Amino acid sequence: MKAEQIRVAGLQIDQVEGNRQANLEAAIEAIYSAEPHNIYVLPELSSSGYSPQVFQALDELAEELKGPSYRAFGEVARKKDCCICYSFPRRVARNQFTI
Repeated sequence: MKAEQIRVAGLQIDQVEGNRQANLEAAIEAIYSAEPHNIYVLPELSSSGYSPQVFQALDELAEELKGPSYRAFGEVARKKDCCICYSFPRRVARNQFTI
């Protein structure tokens, strides 16, 4: 990425608590709808939503490091030649998670 100026966009999306696919689609739509930027910053836990219900369902919602969110945002980043900052519940061991 070559630029004299780095353009950063903070994006807000309507999250669907616990629905990874809907959240990924909303985030990707927001990225493609925004003006061109070098970096797009999404809300914390943009892939899963952020609520007590999400934290109770971590066993179901947690991903591996290169899981669905990584693949979806990686494809968009390659196509748009940009960086995307996002977070997701990550499985680090059985019944152990991190953000």
